[in-house]
Amino acid sequence: MTISAGHPLPTLRGDDRALLELADVLGVVSGKWIPALLCELSRGPKRNFQLRHATRPISAKALSDSLRRLVRDGLVTRVVHDDGLGPAGLGYALTPFGHEVVELLAVLDEWTARHYPTMAASRSLVDDELEVS
Repeated sequence: MTISAGHPLPTLRGDDRALLELADVLGVVSGKWIPALLCELSRGPKRNFQLRHATRPISAKALSDSLRRLVRDGLVTRVVHDDGLGPAGLGYALTPFGHEVVELLAVLDEWTARHYPTMAASRSLVDDELEVS
């Protein structure tokens, strides 16, 4: 999203319920392993062992918990997956809703690439000031 002169800035809905809903959604996609899993699944359906391999050093429990959370929130669905690596088995795939979330995360990722160094420098400056005080 590019904002140029003369165009209104996007705004948040701003009411209490909307802000709570936004915080809830941000909580869903900000789990430690969630962005990596969504990124991997955006490339196509994967079996559990493929996701674990792609997101090392995730533990089996963390993977299971994260996938359960993504399925519960409707971003991921369980599918029968035949990848030619053995008998068909249970796999996971993004839902259309999950694909939309990945598109939003891609925009945030672009923003992060541009602004993370500034944010890191600000953190360092404030941390240094706190140590001096």
